[in-house]
Amino acid sequence: MISTVTINPAVDYSLKADEIKLDKVNRVDFLAKSAAGKGINVAKAVKKLGQEPQALGCVGGVAGQYIVDELKKQEITTDFNWVENETRINFKVIDNLNQETKINQHGLPLTESELEKIFAKIIEQAQQSEILILGGSLPENTPVDFYQKVIAELNGTATKVFLDTSEEALKLALKSKPTLIKPNLRELEEIEGQELSFQEVISVSQDLVTSGIETVVVSMGADGALLVTEKDVCYARPPQVEVVSTVGAGDSMVGALAVAYAKNYSAQKKLKFAVAMSVATILSPGSEVANLVEVKKWMKEVKVKQVEG
Repeated sequence: MISTVTINPAVDYSLKADEIKLDKVNRVDFLAKSAAGKGINVAKAVKKLGQEPQALGCVGGVAGQYIVDELKKQEITTDFNWVENETRINFKVIDNLNQETKINQHGLPLTESELEKIFAKIIEQAQQSEILILGGSLPENTPVDFYQKVIAELNGTATKVFLDTSEEALKLALKSKPTLIKPNLRELEEIEGQELSFQEVISVSQDLVTSGIETVVVSMGADGALLVTEKDVCYARPPQVEVVSTVGAGDSMVGALAVAYAKNYSAQKKLKFAVAMSVATILSPGSEVANLVEVKKWMKEVKVKQVEG
């Protein structure tokens, strides 16, 4: 089983506007409302790719109930902890240049007791899962080493732990050696504290693998993606397409990587599958996630090659 964790979920509203004017009234068209947060988006991608995910984390209030109901409609198994505070609401406004402006809440605080119960649930369910995916930001009062402690607790078990977060939570979690990380280029540069050339991205990724992380996947938007392991340095270039929506593209990529791992794909096929999923998702409206049929079609268009480290 593939389990995902979202302790800072959200209800996302996607809106369309001709342009955004500061200090003015902005008229927008409603596009979509969706259950969101990295782990939830990953679970939706895993489901669309034919696997059975389980979504863990915490929800609260009316927004939390909406998330539970939406995932039930999509036949995704959930085992959320209910918490006192209301789940946050985010807004994404897309203008006529396809620029996406995000207005996100931090996420309301969790009590110490709530965090302890969530941690215990994650560890319990993770040990029944082949892959556990930790994703997204942390609520404002959550210790920044939360992911680091989860990964450390699972070291030595059979569970593969994938991590997709950023900033200090990512830096600390690297110390516990997750199985796979998927930073985008900006997040990798934040770790290093400087801009990176393509060759430097390879070098930094190889150093992370040498430190004990099995797989590093770096997404670079239209410039493609890189997958680095002890034996492989693979680069994938996506086809040029007219972007419809970037919402969930990175999360769908993580979902595809989890499915590819579960199916024991080769390194090159894992990357091809993940990039094809991302391409198919950016061609889907709003927060829609691509399905397996679409992904297989785009796999024919994604070019993957070994590169020199």
